[in-house]
Amino acid sequence: MQRNQPYFVAGQSIGPAGAMLLAVALVAICYLFSAVVVNLLFGLFGYNDWGTMMASASGRMLYRTTSGISGLLSWGLPAVLWAVYMGGFRTRLGLELRASVGHRLLAFWIPIFLLPVVSSLIIPKDWGLLPEGLDGVRQWAEGQEQRVNSILVSLLSESGWLVFVMNVVSVAVIPAIAEEFLFRGVLLDVLRRTMPDWAAVWLSAAVFSLVHFQFYGFFARMALGVIFGHMYLHTGDLRCSIWAHFAHNFFSLTLVMLVSSGFLPQSFLQGRLEFGWVITLSASLVAFALLYVYFLRISPLKSLQVDE
Repeated sequence: MQRNQPYFVAGQSIGPAGAMLLAVALVAICYLFSAVVVNLLFGLFGYNDWGTMMASASGRMLYRTTSGISGLLSWGLPAVLWAVYMGGFRTRLGLELRASVGHRLLAFWIPIFLLPVVSSLIIPKDWGLLPEGLDGVRQWAEGQEQRVNSILVSLLSESGWLVFVMNVVSVAVIPAIAEEFLFRGVLLDVLRRTMPDWAAVWLSAAVFSLVHFQFYGFFARMALGVIFGHMYLHTGDLRCSIWAHFAHNFFSLTLVMLVSSGFLPQSFLQGRLEFGWVITLSASLVAFALLYVYFLRISPLKSLQVDE
């Protein structure tokens, strides 16, 4: 692995520890700023609780808008500020190199065919993995899952082109860009300077999953983070992981919308997307074939290297 120049900030070198502390500080500041902005908007439009907001069409539209704003401010903004401070927006966020057309196309389709496998990694609520002494944690985890699911059903059960566009922007586009900027562009970049690439990918994927605060979906989201991380490292182009992240979110929300609209049976959603073993096996074979082509049959123009 080639190692060139270290981080430089205003003529002074800064190591991985300093870069990580800077990133954490920016995330904390931007998260608080985001919370203030969102709460001001809620108060401005007269909404004081989730139930009232989800009960009206205008409230749900406000939630979609503030969800997008929160994603940009909480995850995207600190990543951009970090990258600019560390030496350049495009350079530090993996936007200088451009992957091949083949890599970009596969980055979109691989997560779609992997969705049945990823969905199968969601922990069933009746497994009882937590001991009895952690009933409080279990109840909190279930409450989080129920709240998120109820909000998604409220948002995705509406029809109309404007609603569809707002759902895509707030659930698929903004999270794909903002979260990849932070968790792959920043976190993975910093971790690779202190540990092997594979360890950095897995650790960044674990953090990526943890911050979503959804216990039952931890392993599913972590698996996605591992795939996104390796896609980025293989090509050096963050746009590949952004495309993959967007494809997963877009296809997932489309399926949920089809269930909510009655085009798919409600039994399809049993705490997770239930595809059945035939579809899961078939899609898995296609997905692993595409992964093989992505990583072994198409040579990247230049893989991502650590500048240290």
